[in-house]
Amino acid sequence: MAHNPEFHKRTKHIRIRHFYVRELVAEGQLDVKRVSTELQLSDMLTKPLHKPRFESLGKDIGLE
Repeated sequence: MAHNPEFHKRTKHIRIRHFYVRELVAEGQLDVKRVSTELQLSDMLTKPLHKPRFESLGKDIGLE
């Protein structure tokens, strides 16, 4: 939705004021990029993970 301002049936109920991110993207003040599942650092704080995955993400954020 941030990159594609087209009208969608599922988003018609959202008021214009909620499209702040879309406006920032259109003005070039914000760049929204997709982050693959393997690189989601927040997963270690929000999901139960196996030890190797947990340790790998921990290293990526600077934990040892």
